[in-house]
Amino acid sequence: MGVARLLLCEQEGASSHEHVSQTQAAALCELLQSCDGSLSAADRADLSQEVLTLKWHGADLTRLQAHLKPPPSGRITTPRRRSLQSYEAIVNYGTQAWWDFMMDDAPAQSKLDALIRRAILLGLRIPKEPTLKFMCSLWLLLQQSEQDSFASRLPRSTPTFCM
Repeated sequence: MGVARLLLCEQEGASSHEHVSQTQAAALCELLQSCDGSLSAADRADLSQEVLTLKWHGADLTRLQAHLKPPPSGRITTPRRRSLQSYEAIVNYGTQAWWDFMMDDAPAQSKLDALIRRAILLGLRIPKEPTLKFMCSLWLLLQQSEQDSFASRLPRSTPTFCM
């Protein structure tokens, strides 16, 4: 909207105003069609007010108002559900300082905070179930000391299989 406002105000009264108005209106109509189901009534009202303040040429304003009118009452628009995120590769994005802290003898709560902060820093908002499972497993694994680890309880000798 900001670019359209600048272009339309700059071109008002010029011979190219009609072409600029048609181009900006077409772009805005295409954008409105792509997000048709996700606009709330308040968003439509705000956008309509913004569109009315611009200096459109001819029928461009009418065309935009037709795209901004609310959907028929029989058609209920619900907001789209955000997709779940898979972050099992979070271990590939830890810095050396982060890994040093995670491998240190820090309290478990501090390690959990660091793991969650790293995930949020990388953009995790709505994790998938395998991501949650992986992060919990990683946290539990990182809070075990070398003596308490499962691997230290395994026998060190090579197993012999009899046939």
